[in-house]
Amino acid sequence: MYNPRLSLHVLAISVVLGVLLPPLASLVRPLLFPSIFFLMLFSLMQIDLKSVSRAAVKSPWPVMTIVLWQMLALPLIFGTVHVFAPFSGTWSEIVFLTACAGTIFGAPAFAQLINLDSGLTLLGVIASTLVMPFSLPLLALWILDSTGEFDFAAYTLRLFTFLVCPTLVAIGYHRFARSDVRLSNQVLQLGSVFFLSLFAVAVMDGVGERLIMDTKPILTLLALAFGIHVTFFFSTALIFRYVNRSIAWTAGLLSSYRNLGLLLAVAGSLLPNDFILFVALWQVPMYIMPMLVHKSFRVVGGYGCPPES
Repeated sequence: MYNPRLSLHVLAISVVLGVLLPPLASLVRPLLFPSIFFLMLFSLMQIDLKSVSRAAVKSPWPVMTIVLWQMLALPLIFGTVHVFAPFSGTWSEIVFLTACAGTIFGAPAFAQLINLDSGLTLLGVIASTLVMPFSLPLLALWILDSTGEFDFAAYTLRLFTFLVCPTLVAIGYHRFARSDVRLSNQVLQLGSVFFLSLFAVAVMDGVGERLIMDTKPILTLLALAFGIHVTFFFSTALIFRYVNRSIAWTAGLLSSYRNLGLLLAVAGSLLPNDFILFVALWQVPMYIMPMLVHKSFRVVGGYGCPPES
């Protein structure tokens, strides 16, 4: 039987296992990218894509507003801090670059786990991913004085592999699969949790050894990752609270669950030396935060919302 609360604990434990058991992380490392594909696929198979498409056409403003805040306003805010603040440096540069990334492909799965709007989350993933190849070079030119070598071919290939292909398979599943062979939502949810856990263990490959050798730098970057994640999540939720609480918390998820792996793949020459390690540590708050915030949520109309004050 699928248990959402237990699943949140499983995800948090997966990150810890990846750090504490380096041989396990190394063993499953080759499954890192396949897990992203199947995670996206299982998430899409749980979503009514027709209803999501109709909602997007009927009311495009929520996702457009969220993506403008996420992909333009936040980078401009933290880019300005990086340029003018007296403490600007590698840390503020990492914050800025994190704000330039789109939302991770697995965000709909996280949204489902904490009863947020997975349909709106999916639209946000698609929109932010399509915006990123245009916004990132311009923002990088402003802040870093160089666009580096933005690999559009690699970006397009990953977009096709991890977003377009799973979407096409999910559309075929919804359209042609007979009811007697369709997987239940519980099976699909368990599949999502499995591939999220697999990714968490695999992406921690090498972190355990670095933690032993360079404890202080690792803990510093980890604290920075938590700080960015919490700041992006709750500042966005506060900004969008005027709409309604479901959209506010969903917007917070979209803004804080950034696809740094994709950013690393297409903009490696733009990034500081510590960014590769930061990408691995970035998974820790993403996997632990759902367990922490879920306790303060109350399910209202199918969406996770904080209790009434």
